[in-house]
Amino acid sequence: MDEPYGLTRLTLHRHFLVLAAVLCLLTFHPGPILASGGITPPSPTDEGRALLKSRAYNLAMERFREVEEKSGNYIERAQALRLIGETQFHEKDYASAYQAYQQSLRLNPLTTGVLGLEFRSAVALVYLKSYTSAVSKFQALEKRATEPDTFSDLYFWEAECYFQMGRYEEAGKQYQKILEENPHYRWADLIQYLKAWCFYQQKDYEKALSLFQDVLAGAKNETLQRLALFQVAETLFRLQRYSDALSRYQEFSKKYPEDLLKVPSLYGQGWCQEKLAHHPEAAYLFEKIVTDYPTHALAPWAAVREGVEEDAEGNREEARKVFQKGLFGRGQVPRRPFTVRLGLAGLFGPQIRRGLPFHGRDPPYTPKRP
Repeated sequence: MDEPYGLTRLTLHRHFLVLAAVLCLLTFHPGPILASGGITPPSPTDEGRALLKSRAYNLAMERFREVEEKSGNYIERAQALRLIGETQFHEKDYASAYQAYQQSLRLNPLTTGVLGLEFRSAVALVYLKSYTSAVSKFQALEKRATEPDTFSDLYFWEAECYFQMGRYEEAGKQYQKILEENPHYRWADLIQYLKAWCFYQQKDYEKALSLFQDVLAGAKNETLQRLALFQVAETLFRLQRYSDALSRYQEFSKKYPEDLLKVPSLYGQGWCQEKLAHHPEAAYLFEKIVTDYPTHALAPWAAVREGVEEDAEGNREEARKVFQKGLFGRGQVPRRPFTVRLGLAGLFGPQIRRGLPFHGRDPPYTPKRP
């Protein structure tokens, strides 16, 4: 691959969707039922709500289950099922949440919160990776929506489905529709950032760079600024503007020395130095990753690049030792690439210097979406 952290960018940067999911769900929330006057002990449902708000999910589930199993009132049971779905959604049990939402809808299809329940069900399908079904549900909800923010929430999740299916152009169109129809949408900066990612995935790096830079300059959210800065560096590298990319990586490391992306930033700096033929500097950065962050997922691949740099300088025995460290330093590393390099270092040095067999920016590292 031609980027330092592979498809990790696809996952790490989309952590924003978790927070977006919460706020989007709140848009459709029908709100609590008002209690009757007088001093009365809290009902199991009220207790469950308080526990859910406090993130005591197991205790909340007990209260909601009690109502769902014992109540003779179908409205109360439907409400309990909805809250059971909410609890399971928070616990990331999306399959069970979807089933609970559907049961609630079947039990009380005329509830005032029907749109919210259908929306929640569709979002659960997104997390279950049933993207086609989710898109159909979001599009059906569009026909019944009236508020601009509601439309924007639906477009947002449709775009997410398209993005996850690799249909980046369609995802970008949905993001653009939000920006055009609802420019004051509360997630406008995030939409701009995700739209930039659509161009990035289509390898239209000039447009991606422009949008990432706009987010960096205009976003008020510090996390978005941080992610945009890193992605500006990534995109500059793709454009083969290695000096500019190096400056941005260095800026990132200076501003966010303890950030989750600190190691990928060092890895990117190492690659920039390598592309600029600054082999000692590149070797230093890759060695720093291997030495200071030996358990990081990028450490074995940094060892590979360090070995390549040592070999490029004619230090073949040192290169062999570095490759050996990469081979045995982490139990989950694919062994064959390092085994190949143990043979290449000292036997086929010129091929390594040309970057074979990994001629781009490894690794082929694709962690699971959180």
